[in-house]
Amino acid sequence: MDQNGKLWQMCAELHGHECGGLTIGYKAALYAMRLLKLNLSEDIAVICESKSCAVDAFKAIFGVSGEKGNLFLHPTGLNAYSVYNRSNKTAVRLVLKPAPEGLTRENSFDYYQNLDPADMFDTGPAKYALP
Repeated sequence: MDQNGKLWQMCAELHGHECGGLTIGYKAALYAMRLLKLNLSEDIAVICESKSCAVDAFKAIFGVSGEKGNLFLHPTGLNAYSVYNRSNKTAVRLVLKPAPEGLTRENSFDYYQNLDPADMFDTGPAKYALP
């Protein structure tokens, strides 16, 4: 999905640095693309349930923003992300699984970079209707 790391580079450039939080959003966006069979030209909306670095990955990959009315922050304290394909009315909610105990901020980047998205997230139906 991310040939030659082009999407990752876009995420890192928008965010300003590489980190574990950005990696979580990057992997969630790619996983949602795979699950919903999205292409980037479709009408996509995202609800992020945390105000974390992950939000920038959705901005970079999907081109969503609050100003455009297709990025919504609904802070519940969870690392959970709902991605909606408005074109065909499908959606998925991804919830980050707990990290191993003792994972430090410094080694979270490597941990998440090397993890398959299917092992990172629990998936289910979107919890919130789009406004």
